[in-house]
Amino acid sequence: MACFVACEHKKEASRLRKALEALDPERVEGKLDKARRSALRAINERDCARKQNEKLHEAIARLKSEIESLKDRLVWAEEDLEKAKEKGASERKALKRRINELEKELSTAVWRLEKQQRDSERAMKKAMKQKEEECAAKLREAEEQHGKEIAEKDAAIKALTERLEKGAGDACETSGEKEAKREKTGVSSPKADSSNSSTSPGQDPNHATITNNREPSGLKPGAQKGHKPQPRRKMKPDRVIHLPPPQAVLDNPDAYYEIGEKSKQVVSVRMTMEVTEYVGKCYRNHKTRELVCSEFPDGAGHLEVNYDVSVEAFAAFLHSVCNVPYNKIQELFNEAAEGEPLRISTGKLAGLEKKFSSLSGKERADIWGALFCSKAMNIDGTPVRINGKQRQVLVMRSGKTIMYKMTGCKGDKAIEGTPAEHYQGTIVSDGESTFTKLGKRRQGCLIHEGRYVRHAEEAATGLTWHMEMHDLLKGLQHRRNEDMARGIMEMPEKERKETGERYSAILKKGLSEYGGLCGGLLRQQLLSNEKRLRPCAGEYSLDFDAMRQEHSGEAMEDLDPEVKKALQKDINTLIRLIADKEDYLLFLGDYTIPPHNNDAEKAARAIKIHVKPNGGMRSEDYAGYYADTATVLETEHAHGRSRFGKMKEVFKRGGRRSLIKDTDTN
Repeated sequence: MACFVACEHKKEASRLRKALEALDPERVEGKLDKARRSALRAINERDCARKQNEKLHEAIARLKSEIESLKDRLVWAEEDLEKAKEKGASERKALKRRINELEKELSTAVWRLEKQQRDSERAMKKAMKQKEEECAAKLREAEEQHGKEIAEKDAAIKALTERLEKGAGDACETSGEKEAKREKTGVSSPKADSSNSSTSPGQDPNHATITNNREPSGLKPGAQKGHKPQPRRKMKPDRVIHLPPPQAVLDNPDAYYEIGEKSKQVVSVRMTMEVTEYVGKCYRNHKTRELVCSEFPDGAGHLEVNYDVSVEAFAAFLHSVCNVPYNKIQELFNEAAEGEPLRISTGKLAGLEKKFSSLSGKERADIWGALFCSKAMNIDGTPVRINGKQRQVLVMRSGKTIMYKMTGCKGDKAIEGTPAEHYQGTIVSDGESTFTKLGKRRQGCLIHEGRYVRHAEEAATGLTWHMEMHDLLKGLQHRRNEDMARGIMEMPEKERKETGERYSAILKKGLSEYGGLCGGLLRQQLLSNEKRLRPCAGEYSLDFDAMRQEHSGEAMEDLDPEVKKALQKDINTLIRLIADKEDYLLFLGDYTIPPHNNDAEKAARAIKIHVKPNGGMRSEDYAGYYADTATVLETEHAHGRSRFGKMKEVFKRGGRRSLIKDTDTN
C-alpha cells in the first residue's frame, strides 16, 4: 500500500513539473513544497508500516511456537491419559481379583469356624460327661470314707466313754498330785493375759471393763467456775447479716450511745451438686462423610456423664480414710445431696484406689527415697485376711514418713523391693528374725520386752529379776523423754556404762533364780542357744562344756506341761536379753533413735481399722492399691496436711480437672 502511494506521488510530481513549465514559477514552487511535504509524510508512514509489519511477523512467530508447544503438551497429556486408563483398568482388575480371593477366604474361614464350634461343642460335652462321672465316683468314695470315719469316731467315742467312767477317780487323784507338786516346787500354773504377756486386751477371756483409776472429784462435768472457758473457734464467715438496733433504741435514740458490736455464728453444712452440661454442634462432610463436632473442655471427659475430681476425691476419701463401705457411700450420694440424687456405680467406686495408685507414683517414689535415706526406720508386719487367706502388710515408718506394702507371705521375700531391703541405717523392730537381719544396726523394742518380762510374774513364785528389768526398761524410756525435752540428745558415757552394768546384774540374777527353780530346763535352753550366747559367755560366767557334761546324765524336773511351757518362754526372754544387750541399749547413745516400735504399730492401725468392718479384702490387687493409697494419705496426715486436698491434687493428673471453683482445698 505504501509503495502504491509513493508511485502516485511520483506521478503527481512529474505532472506538476510539466505543469510548472507552463505555469507561474511561484505557484509552481508552492505546489512543489506541498508535494514534497506529502511525499515525506508518505515516506514516514511507509517506515512506520514497515516496523509494524515486522512486529506483527514477530508476534505471529511467537504464537506459532506457543501453538506448537501446546500441541506437544496436548499429545503428551493424551498419552498420559491413555496410560492412566490402562493403569486404572489393570488396578480394577487386580481389585476384583483380590475381592474374589477375600470372599473365598471368608467363606473358608466361616466354614472352619463353624467346624471348630461343632468340634468344641462335642469336646465340651464329652469333657462334661467325664467330669460328671469323675464327680460321681469321688462322691461315692467320699461317702464311703465318711461312713468309715463315722464308724471309727463312734468306736472311739464308745472307748473314751468307757475309759472316762473307769478312770474318773484316778483323774481326781492325778489332779491332786499335780497340785501338790506345784506347792512343793513353788511354781503356779500361769494364766497369760494382756497384763503379763504380749496378748492384746481383746483376747483376754471374759475381759471386764477397763477401770478408771481417777478419783471422783464430785464436780459436774464441763467448765468449772473460776476457770478460763474454752469457747468454740470462730470461723471466717461466708456472709454477714447486720441486725437492726433494739426496739428500745429506736423508740428513744437520745437515751443510748453505741459502745461496740456483739456477734454470733451459725455453722451449717450442705451437700449440693452442680451439673454443667456442654452442648456442641456436629457436622458431616458432603464428600468424605467425615463427622466433626465442637471441641469439649478437658473437664468434660469422654463419656456422656462424667464425674470431676471433687466427686472422685470425696468418694475415695470416704472409703479409704473414713472406711465407709461402698453401699453406704452410694446411700450418702443418693439421700444427702440436695436436688436429684447422684447414683454412682459400685464399679466406679471400686476403681478409685486403683486410679489413685496409678497417678501417685511420684509421691510414693519420694516417700521411698525419704525412708531409704533416713537415720532410723521402724518396721513391722500386720496380718490381714484376703479372700479367706492370711496375708501380711509390711509397715515402714521414719518420723512422719510412712509406707505400706502388701506382701503375700512373711520372710525375706516380703522385704524385696522395699526401702528396707538394702537399708544402711538403724532398724527398730521387735524380735522377728526377718527384721533383725536388716540395716547396719538394730534397736530392739523395749515395749515388747517389757511385756515379756512381766509374763514371769504369774508363771512362778519367788522370782524378782523380771520386775527389776521391767522397771529398768521403763525408767530408761522416761529418762530419754525427759532429756530430749531439755535438749539433751544422748546419755553421758559414764551413765551408759553404769546402766549396762545394772542391766547385766539383773540378768545374772535371773540366771541364778531360774537355776534354783528349774536348773535342768535352764541348762537345756542355754545349750540350745549356745551359738548366740558364745560372745557373752565370759560376762555371764556361762561354761557350756560343764553344762553339757552336767546335763547329759541329768534328770529333768517333773513339771506340769503348761508350767514347763511358760517357764521355757520366760527363759527364752532372758536369753534374748542377754544375747541382744547391745541392740536394746543402742538408743542411749543417740536419743533420735526410738527405743520402741510403737510408731510402726500405730501406723498399722490404719490398715487394721480399714479391714475390720469388712472382715478382710477381696483380692490382693486391691490390697496393693489400698496400700499405695494409704502410703500417700497417711504420710500427708502425719505432716499435718490435708488428705482430701492431696486426693484432689492427684486425681487432677488424670485429665479430669474440677469444673467448680475451688475455694478451699482443706
